Amino acid sequence: MKKVFLGILLFAGAFSNAAEMYDVKFDDQIKLDGKTLVLNGMGLRDKTILAVSIRVYVGGLYLISPSSDPDAILKSKDPKVVRTQFKRNVKAKDVKNGWKDGLTANCEDTCKALEPTAEKLYQALVDVKEGDVLEYRFKDSSNVEVLLNETSLVKLTDASLVSAMLKTWLGPKPVTEGLKKALLGLSKKN
Repeated sequence: MKKVFLGILLFAGAFSNAAEMYDVKFDDQIKLDGKTLVLNGMGLRDKTILAVSIRVYVGGLYLISPSSDPDAILKSKDPKVVRTQFKRNVKAKDVKNGWKDGLTANCEDTCKALEPTAEKLYQALVDVKEGDVLEYRFKDSSNVEVLLNETSLVKLTDASLVSAMLKTWLGPKPVTEGLKKALLGLSKKN
């Protein structure tokens, strides 16, 4: 009887529609503007404070087709989604400061030019609670919509900002190397 039950569990797992990490489940596929995107990778954003690692969010990267090549993903005009589900409460000022640090590290020679659009992003960000989902829908290489729990916070059009935002996770100076590798599907856990 135990073998039959184990066989049923293994069979059911083979047809799972979701990936799970740290009690966060993300669908294997999502739709964006009628296009199917697949979960490319999933990882943990943690922050070390006074030698203690704190789980901030679990992030997932959705693409039209899987890729482990960050340059190809960054250059692609295809839609992309980065979904982040928070593992703790985070104040709006801390979310904003995280974005300011990430964009500053990744904006290259366009920092000054993207300031007005980045300011709109910062103004739209709010406190997030444990379990909240902040989602970044990159519709193409110039447009991004930021949503909190499926409610739109802001829509932005700025190719430099979109590039810098994506580089925050996938570029040469990502928020963490472990999260970058996980989003690229290069590691199961980070």
